[in-house]
Amino acid sequence: MLEALQEMHEAGFLHQDVKPNNFRITEDNRIIMLDFGLINEYQKSGRHKEKGKYGFQGTPLYGSINALKEYTLSRRDDLESLGYSIMTLIDKNSVPWIKMSKMKDILISKVEFLKRRNVEPKFLTIQRYLRMVSSLRYEEEPEYLQYKYYVLNLDQGENEYLNSFAEKALKTIIDRYFCQIMREAQEQLFASAIARLSENLLQKENFLQISQICRNILR
Repeated sequence: MLEALQEMHEAGFLHQDVKPNNFRITEDNRIIMLDFGLINEYQKSGRHKEKGKYGFQGTPLYGSINALKEYTLSRRDDLESLGYSIMTLIDKNSVPWIKMSKMKDILISKVEFLKRRNVEPKFLTIQRYLRMVSSLRYEEEPEYLQYKYYVLNLDQGENEYLNSFAEKALKTIIDRYFCQIMREAQEQLFASAIARLSENLLQKENFLQISQICRNILR
């Protein structure tokens, strides 16, 4: 999906309505883009200027933050919309704004999502991707290769979460039970030593020696 979008950008065009329904897989397993109703030519070398408020273009659920603010779109916004599209492919029902209909509410929800620290593990990697692309300046050249790494490693965030959870769980177990385990071990060693001592005292020779000592004390 990212490569298809990159090819379009390199050809000098913006899609401006990136969403799951506008991608198709060909018979030879290539991903292509469809629906060019909102396509716009992207002119490099400073000729593609930001025009300020231009009116909303696209689909609100997948629109970039700047699109929802009705600003002119750039490659940055196509890439951001791709991130929101990927979120719905990961788990559509868990996307915070999926049931919203008002653009204002969707905008607020997306801004909050990008700032959130306790995002669901399955969305951790795509959140990093979205933070990166949404921070691009209007005419800034996207780092497609770097973005590809995130898209190809969407489970990385979840794996990091699981590893972190395992480390915290292990630390909790150690903190909570280590002292108790050591105390029980010491008690077992002490009990074992007492048992051996008692056994020795019951032996005849030792018993006679102790009896003699007691008689000497009583004299």
